Amino acid sequence: MVPHQLSLNTALKICSKEKNIMIKTLPFDLLSILIICLISVIIGKKLLSWFKFDAILSGSYLFSFGVGISLMIFLTFTLGHLGLLHKKLFLIFFALIILLNYKVTKNVIDYSAGKFYSLICQIKNYPLINSILIVILFSNLTFNFLYNYAPPTADDELIYQISLPKYYHDNHKIIARPDNFSSYYPQYGQLLLTLAMVVGSPLSAKLMVYFIGLFLLLILYNFSKRYTSKETALLTTTIFYTMPIITSLTGITSADIINIFFLLLSVYAFFNWTEAIQEQKWFYLSAFFSGISLGTRPHSYSTVGALILFIFIFLIFYKKLEIKTCFSKIILYCLIVFACFSPWLIRNLILTGNPVYPLKLIGKAGDVFFSMMMKFRVTDKNLLTFLYEFSTKPIIWSCGVIITAFAPINLFFRNNSFSKQIFVLSTFILLVVFIMFVPEQRYYLLSFPLLSICAASSITLIINKASLLWKKIIYVVIILALLFPNFIFSFYWGAKRIPLFIGKESVDSYLFREHTVLETYHIAKYINENIPRNKNILFLGTVWAPQYYYKHNKTIGMGGYSPEFFGWDIREVTNRLRRDNIHYFVLLRKDLKKDTDDNFYYTYLYQPPGMLISWFNKRNIKNFNLLYEKDGIEVYEIK
Repeated sequence: MVPHQLSLNTALKICSKEKNIMIKTLPFDLLSILIICLISVIIGKKLLSWFKFDAILSGSYLFSFGVGISLMIFLTFTLGHLGLLHKKLFLIFFALIILLNYKVTKNVIDYSAGKFYSLICQIKNYPLINSILIVILFSNLTFNFLYNYAPPTADDELIYQISLPKYYHDNHKIIARPDNFSSYYPQYGQLLLTLAMVVGSPLSAKLMVYFIGLFLLLILYNFSKRYTSKETALLTTTIFYTMPIITSLTGITSADIINIFFLLLSVYAFFNWTEAIQEQKWFYLSAFFSGISLGTRPHSYSTVGALILFIFIFLIFYKKLEIKTCFSKIILYCLIVFACFSPWLIRNLILTGNPVYPLKLIGKAGDVFFSMMMKFRVTDKNLLTFLYEFSTKPIIWSCGVIITAFAPINLFFRNNSFSKQIFVLSTFILLVVFIMFVPEQRYYLLSFPLLSICAASSITLIINKASLLWKKIIYVVIILALLFPNFIFSFYWGAKRIPLFIGKESVDSYLFREHTVLETYHIAKYINENIPRNKNILFLGTVWAPQYYYKHNKTIGMGGYSPEFFGWDIREVTNRLRRDNIHYFVLLRKDLKKDTDDNFYYTYLYQPPGMLISWFNKRNIKNFNLLYEKDGIEVYEIK
């Protein structure tokens, strides 16, 4: 057998041998992300200028960044399907953009530096409570960064979120994986991570998630400040960013943060349009960002649908527009959303004949494992139980108790129409998503920043009417709620990665400790060092195979075959595997049950007794050699 080196990118290979490597690789990854952000702002500003949007933007670059990063995603989509995901190509493009737009580049840099300097100067003049909020916010920013800037270990990112971008990066092309139906999902978020990876490194992709979180904070602050006050906006951003669910989504490689970013831009643009109904450009921007969000995460269809319904109701009952006008507006809005989302429908139609694959369409086949997953996720829905557990259970997806305790209170105050509208929108989204989807908090993401605005507005209104004693009591309650569990959760996940960041712990040691889902890191290391290159490796016990840490071998999950395949005659099985260049497979016992005849049954998605795997009974086991075994995970070679 041919020994292999550790299958990480160059930076991570060095990581396992040198100390303080995370600090050494940070400047390169940071520069890569800053360049992408700068180019996005330049492109977005130029495009908005061509369409005469300058007058409504008032010098803000946030919408320019949103438009620009969307165009960068479309560029990656196009070049990726042409097989042109090469670093040199993107760097040449970036250099041309900067050279041809030198004045704009200088203005963007000067504007950003000036804003940052102004913020630093203003901090010393803030009231004590605002200073405390800033300390809490920046502490969370610091520990969330430490949580983020580390090799990926979560199951979702290793089988999908960052694994697919790395597969595209390694092959310089966007390639559909029939064994992983996630590769047919709308993937604007993953393409942004692919872009970061091509320009920088795999860790740059993780860092991109963190930076999108920073831009999300800026958008939320500006949105809240425009319609409330600076103090309320600061409290809003602190409540939102310290939520455990935001810490969780910032720390791992997740497109969910990117999805919230585009959804909030859409809501921001919509409310700007309601202030100047004759200014259609805000309306177009809102629809554009809704379409991009729909192409970022497939489950956001319910949120976008709820937003469209809210807009329709808002125009009829609040703006008192004619029904005909409302319908024409909504139809136009939906057409823009569809146009932004349609590249994924066209791609899937070309690849599979089904535009909504892996979802089954009338007369069109879907993915059998996807259908099983959707049935598996259907649970008994109890609205009261969901609302009770929404803010606290489970802790990694919780939003904390502040928005639950304070957000509804704004309904009892007069002259607070903006906050009430936001609360109605948030509640409407919660109900629509609950009816259409499963009761898991991470599918209600747009509600979290919106409810943060409501909670902060309520707290501000209460404080303005309270006596000095009650103000102090409320401040103490809010600070304690921000610290426990919010800040403590961020501190825990960030602090445990400090040894890795400063070089006191090697990447290998870190991965052996943290990479404990699916196959675990010791299996990846064994395969990288002992299995010949260019051999496909099948994973039994999981539909989706983890690919990220296997650079020289393609990993295939059970999703690459029909459920019946695993119960076929063993000769047919081995012949088929050899034809598919599969000479090795990994057995994951976690989601398997064994009967008295040593047959295994996959139970994670399958109804009892499970999906039959007959390879290991007494008649068939002789066709395989056991090469490695540890912690209930085994590596076999086909004889």
